[in-house]
This record gives sequence, C-alpha cells and structure tokens, in this order.
Amino acid sequence: MVKKKRYFEFGEFQLDVKERALLRKGEALQLTPKAFDTLVLLVENAGSLVEKDEMMRVVWRDAFVEEVGLARNISVLRKILGQGTGGQQFIETVPKRGYRFAAPVRERLDESAEIIFEQTTVSETVEIHDHYRTTNGSALEVRQAPGALSPESSSKALAAPPRSSLRSRRLMAVLTVSLIGLAGLLSYLLLANRSKPFDKSRIRSIAVLPFKRIDSSDDNERLGIGIADTLITRLGNLRQVSVRPTRDVMRYENGEDDIAAAGRALDADAVLDGSIQRAGDRLRVTVRLVATGSRSQIWAARFDEAFTGIFAVQDAISEQVAQALSLNLSDAEQQLLRKNYTENVEAYQAYLKGRYFWNKRTREDHDRAIEQFERAIQMSPDYALAYSGLADAYSTSANRTRISARREALYRKAKAAALKAVEIDKDLAEAQASLGLISRNFDWNWAESERALKLAIELSPNCATAHQYYALLLATVGRTDEASFEIAVSQKLDPLSLVINSDQALIEIFARRPREAIAVAKRALEMDKEFQRLQRMLMWAYQEAGLLDEAVREGEGMLGAEGEDPIFPMSILGYAYAVNGQPEKARQMVERLLAQTDQSSPASVQAAAVLSGLGDRDRAFELLAKALTVRDDRLLWIKVDPRFENLRVDERYTKLLRSMGFPQ
Repeated sequence: MVKKKRYFEFGEFQLDVKERALLRKGEALQLTPKAFDTLVLLVENAGSLVEKDEMMRVVWRDAFVEEVGLARNISVLRKILGQGTGGQQFIETVPKRGYRFAAPVRERLDESAEIIFEQTTVSETVEIHDHYRTTNGSALEVRQAPGALSPESSSKALAAPPRSSLRSRRLMAVLTVSLIGLAGLLSYLLLANRSKPFDKSRIRSIAVLPFKRIDSSDDNERLGIGIADTLITRLGNLRQVSVRPTRDVMRYENGEDDIAAAGRALDADAVLDGSIQRAGDRLRVTVRLVATGSRSQIWAARFDEAFTGIFAVQDAISEQVAQALSLNLSDAEQQLLRKNYTENVEAYQAYLKGRYFWNKRTREDHDRAIEQFERAIQMSPDYALAYSGLADAYSTSANRTRISARREALYRKAKAAALKAVEIDKDLAEAQASLGLISRNFDWNWAESERALKLAIELSPNCATAHQYYALLLATVGRTDEASFEIAVSQKLDPLSLVINSDQALIEIFARRPREAIAVAKRALEMDKEFQRLQRMLMWAYQEAGLLDEAVREGEGMLGAEGEDPIFPMSILGYAYAVNGQPEKARQMVERLLAQTDQSSPASVQAAAVLSGLGDRDRAFELLAKALTVRDDRLLWIKVDPRFENLRVDERYTKLLRSMGFPQ
C-alpha cells in the first residue's frame, strides 16, 4: 500500500505538502495557492514530462484559465527557486508539450523518516456540486422556444441511440468475432456523434450582444445595452467561460442579423442574442444562445413580465444559460448569478443609463454617466455597483484632463466612490479593480494597488480589465516579465480591445523587446489603422528598435493628425534625433515641447526624456522635479522608460524613485 507523501527535498529546498509550505533552509517562502499546486504536481512527477493539458486540468480543475496562467506560475516558480547545482534550472520546458522537474528529489514520509524514492501520480479528485436551480414563479412566464434544446431534452437524446444501431448489431452478428469487435467500435463512435448535436464543452467564451429593441424608444435602446451589460457582469463571474466585455459588443447596439458572424468577429464560441419590447408596464424579452461555428441554437426562451420584474427575468436568463451549457457551478457562482445589487427599479434604470453613457467613452458622455450614477445612488444609497460605476466615470475623466488641480479633485471623488463600493460589498471585483487603478494612478501606493488588483482577479479571474490594470502596475514597479504574462492574459480574454493591445505593445517596450512591440502594434492596427494610441506605440517601438526612418515617418505623420496631442510624438522624435547624432533637431524639439508646457498640457517629463538622450542631466532633473511637484502621472513610467537610461547612474534618479515610494 502506497503511503501518502508528505515531505520532499531538492537542492536547498524543502516542500511540505501537508502543511502547504515551501522552505529554503527552514525559512518559509511565499507562494500563491496555484503556484504551490503547480510545484507539487511537478515534484511528485520529478524526472517525467507533465503535459500542459494535464497540469491545467489538475491545478485549475475548478476554473477556466488560458495557458498563459500556467506559464506565469512557471515563471514565478523559476524566480523563487533560482538555479540548482551547475546552473541547471529546476524546471525544464519541453517545447509545445509541457514541463519537467529536472532536479533530484528526495522524498520522506515525515521529516525524521528514512528517504524513499517511490513515484506516484496525483490522485484524481471528484467534485460534487448541487443541482443548479432556475428562477421561476407565478409572476414570471417562461416559454421554451420551438426547436430549442433544453438540458433535459439534450440529455435524453444522448441516452437514446437511434434504431439503426439495433439493425447494425443484428447484421454484424453474422461476421467473425474480430469483425464484430471492430464494427462495434465504429458503430459506437458513429452513434455518439449522431446523438450529440453539439459539444457544449467546446464553449469557452461567450459574447452577449446588446438586446435589440422592437420599438423606437431611446430608453429601450439603453435598456437593451443595459441588460446585456448586466448579463455580461453576471456571466463574467463564472470561471468556466470567459465573456466578452461590454465595450467590445457596443458596436452591435443597432442590431446584427447574422449573429454567427458577430460571434466570429468577437472571437466567441457562442453568442447570446435577444430582443426587448416594452408596452406600458409590461416587458417581453426573447433570447437565444447560438453556437458560432455550427450556428446551432443551444437554448432559447421568451419572458413576459411586468417591468418591475426585470430582475427576475435577468435571474432566469443567467441561470438557464449556465444550465444550457451544463456548467457545474459552485455555490458562490450560483449566488452571483442571482445577485441583484438593488431592488429599486428606478435606481437600476439610472445605473443602466450611466453604464450606457460611460461605455460611449467621450467627455460629454462621461459627465452624463456621472449624473446617472449619482441619481441611482440617491434613490438606492447602498447600491455598490452604482458607486463602482461612479468611480470608473470619475477616474476616466481624471485621466483625460491635464489640469493638475482638476485631475486631483476628480481622482479624490473616484477614490471615495470606490471605497464606498468596497465598504458595501468587499467581494465586488469591479470596485476592487477601480480601487487598484486609483491607488496606482493617484496615490502612487503600489502595495495597496497590488492588493486590490490581486483580489479583483481572485474574485473574477476572467475580468480582462483587472488583468490589464495589474499588468500596468507590475510594469510601473519594474516587474516587466510578470507584466508581460498578465497583459497576455488580458489580451486573450479581450482580444479585440485596442487599448489592451496598445498596453501590450507598451509593456513589450518597457521589457526591452521592441521587435515584439512592433508585431503587437501592427497586428492590432489591422483592426483600426486610425487608432492613435497604437500608432504612438508603433512609432516608439520603431525608435527603440533603431529603425529611425520608420519612427520619423510615423512621428511626422502623427504631428499633423487631427485630434492628436503633439507632445508624445515630439518627445519620441526628439529622443530619436538625440541618440542618432542629430542634436540640433533634438534641441529644437525640446524647445517646442517646453512651449507646450502650461496648465492644460504639461510636457516636462517628455522634454526631460529628450534631454536625457542628449546627456543633459542637470536640465532633465530640473524638469522632472517640476513634474513631481504637481504629481504629473507621466512620471509613473520613470522606472522603466528606456529613454531615461542615461539618468539611472545619477544619485538624483535614485532619490526621485524614493520620493515616489518605489521599492528599492
């Protein structure tokens, strides 16, 4: 009988499985739960290849996760373990297959027992989940659409093979024993495919399109997007599927006839599509879930309800979608599917309007969003989602303004709203993500930002925004390898986000990988060649890669572009001139940048970058000190911006980092 393993030793490390502790010479090291599980799996199979699929199945058996999550854990483990004797890595990569723990492992039954060398496999864990219950009641009428597949009907179809199988078996009875076995196998495979019209397990991502309005009411337009946003938030809490964010589906707010085409464009395995019709105080909602590839209708239903019963409709849709996909949900996930943050219908309508305007992403619409969120809070003072929305709206407005006093005032309001949301509901991932961003952008409190963002990811692992914000924080403090992994997760979850793609290019620049940044920017520009933020990243990447002609071409084109802030392209061009033997042109750019410096458009940091390239440290530090007095958020990148390389040998640079609270 194989005894349960408890204790491993390798190199100068000890791994206590029972106590879930990794020690180096008796000193405990910090590991996340998933990183610890990954290490245990590798050590238990020391010397053998562990396939990636197997690792993801064992370590993340209760969640959907992309392969970059595994790669991030491996990277963290390698950093902690370092190198073994002779410089050998403890964990080897087997390209395209998996990983192998390469160091010799000694196994003990306890700390004092004799060493044993038996190898065993990780035991399979069987999880039991409660049956998922759908919401229904006397007031809510739910009608299954004709031809729709319910979980019950699809399970019956799987259980009942067609009659042709019986005829096939009678015919094969006259054949030889070997042919019987072969034909039986072929028959089984054929019947399995026939009786299973669609493999639900293949659905790993969903897009919820804005619900189409049957009438022309503007309120119904906002309601259609609002319902979609609510469902995106609810379904986004499920670990087994990722849900495309609202900003990606906004383009379909006027309706989409070919929802399969929309699914392909959104890179989603399935699409949830619906329509709403409101007549007085009555509401009719028709909804269907369609597989993108096969165009198969997985589930559909119609809901007729008093408008005040909108919460019951959303409960039913969320639960029945999860049931239609045969998802095994935890108790916590079931509760989140049914969770309503207010019972006040008018407050909910105001919140939906606020999210509608916020997703428009213009200055004017952000002001209207703030008005609606505040109205929702006035009617429902404990409405955590409304406070979270208000924090997002204030934070986005603060990020847009360059007037330091106004920016500070907006960030203070954003922080107050985020803290109130967390006070009401500490498990609200959106509020934690907002708080993490504000702690980075405004407070420069790196530890608090990381705490909030890691909690947001723990609460909602498939939230692309939380991963994006965390990646930006990691890059800010100089942890660029971790930032690259985190932004890759975000990009996988939201591949169509131009902002996330531009942040990915930015982080590659900070990681000193400009060629990779060029590839990322070019790929994303295929979606929108006019997106200026991506153009800036491409220009910067060209400059860092030493491709001066390409950088100058991009930069000069951007200086004349309508709506383009000239400060960034002037700074990149100036630095490119400075490091490529054209100092006069570089100095001209410095003067042009300083001419732009006023309350509405400070350019001190960007001018200092050009001066760094020219080797003029005194003047560069003078401008950086000026930026520090107004807490210019362009200083956030001072630790990783490659243009400041010439300043890093100066003690004034270390003093600047210390004054910003960066870890030394």
